[in-house]
Amino acid sequence: MDDNTLFVHGKTVCTMTLVDNSMYPATQYGCMQEEQRQLFGQYISHHQEYGGDIGEPLQMALVLGGEKPATMFDPPEEMFSRYPDLSPSKLVKKWGLYYRRSSINSTLMVSPSYFWFDLLPAVELGTEIGARCRGLFFGYPFDAINHFLHAEGAILPGRKYIVQGEFSAEELAYSVFTFYRPEDSKTGYERAINIGKKRYNRLHELAHEWELSNLAEMTDRLYSDFTIRYSEESVPANNPSND
Repeated sequence: MDDNTLFVHGKTVCTMTLVDNSMYPATQYGCMQEEQRQLFGQYISHHQEYGGDIGEPLQMALVLGGEKPATMFDPPEEMFSRYPDLSPSKLVKKWGLYYRRSSINSTLMVSPSYFWFDLLPAVELGTEIGARCRGLFFGYPFDAINHFLHAEGAILPGRKYIVQGEFSAEELAYSVFTFYRPEDSKTGYERAINIGKKRYNRLHELAHEWELSNLAEMTDRLYSDFTIRYSEESVPANNPSND
């Protein structure tokens, strides 16, 4: 079986080979026009003001910067009260991206490549096949998709590796920039940390290139929040400092 293809009962359900590197060159992304840059900066500022999910603008930046093939876009409605002529779909278009609306809510599925939408499943969202295809659409590796489908328990299972001395909280916090739940193994988290560091650095590069200090601030805030969270939640229960 090809590592990038999902088969069910001998039939190809979805594959990552629909879009090759020539159709999705990262080098063509990351250069925004002045209006696009200003709109993205305003989007980040308003997103911070209205308390939206901090990961959403960062993932959108990675899509625009060529580091991620697709993402979800569902900004707070209050953001657009100041822009009566603008909507989430119009904003996505102004950034030069394609979108498809979710069949169950107002969320937009967004990608720089029109052909990438062929990965979205033609089956119901609640099925395992649908979940796997959507995972591939967002660029998640197979091992992380498998782990997500069968995972139980804590959302931060990686903290046990801090207690075991495998990683520090500062190292493990980089894994949050994968924006998926890593495979629960030392190898899975090593891979996630490496990917996360690359994306963290890329976000800072984009913040510098686009002259958006709020993008850099948001990146550092997410890293700091998860460093603290991993540090606090990784202290063994019998530690005297907890008494």
